[in-house]
Amino acid sequence: MASDVEQLAGGYWRGVAEHFITAQINKPFFGRPYLKLGQCFGLWGYHFELGGMLGSKHRAKLDAFLHAFVGMSGEAGAAERFVVAVANKILDQRSLHSMNQWDYVAAHLGDRCSYYKRDNWHYLLMERGADKIPPHVAAKNAWFYAEDGAALGAVAPDVVRAMFERTHVPVPQEKWQQMHHSGLDVGARAARTTEL
Repeated sequence: MASDVEQLAGGYWRGVAEHFITAQINKPFFGRPYLKLGQCFGLWGYHFELGGMLGSKHRAKLDAFLHAFVGMSGEAGAAERFVVAVANKILDQRSLHSMNQWDYVAAHLGDRCSYYKRDNWHYLLMERGADKIPPHVAAKNAWFYAEDGAALGAVAPDVVRAMFERTHVPVPQEKWQQMHHSGLDVGARAARTTEL
C-alpha cells in the first residue's frame, strides 16, 4: 500500500488513509486490489471531518499544522494564504448551512463525475457505490478532502462545527429503545448510553 501513495505528500492524513485502505481493501483472486466507491465515500468523509476538526484546533499555527497534517510546507504565511483561498472557494461554491460532512463529499464528488440525476447523495451510492476504485486513487482523494476540511476548519470553524453536529445528531432514547425492542441489533447498552 505504501508504494501506491508514495507520490503523495506525507503527514498524519497518510497514516490514517493507509490504515483504512489496508483494512478495507478487496483483493480479488484475479485482478488488482480495489476499494468500492461506497468504501471510499467513508474514507473521504472521515478525512474531511478530521481535517476540519484539526484545522479548527490548530488554526493559530497553520504553517506547522499543514506540514504535519497534509505534508505541505513553504515560506512563512504561505499556509494561511492557501487555506484562506481554499476555504473561500468552498464557501463560494456551496451553501453549507444545511449540509453535513457526507453531503459535502457527495456534492463535490457529484460535481467531479457529472452526477446530477438526483439531489440526494444516497442515490449516488446506490447507483455507483460498487464501482471499483484503485487504492492510490482513494488515497489521493483522501488527501484532497483532508486538505479541504483543514482549510474550512481554519477559516470557518463555526461552519465545520455545525456540519459536525448535523452529521452526528444524537439519537433520542425512545428511538433506540424502539429499534432494540423491534429486534434490530443496536444493543441494549446503546439504548442506555445515548440518553439526552
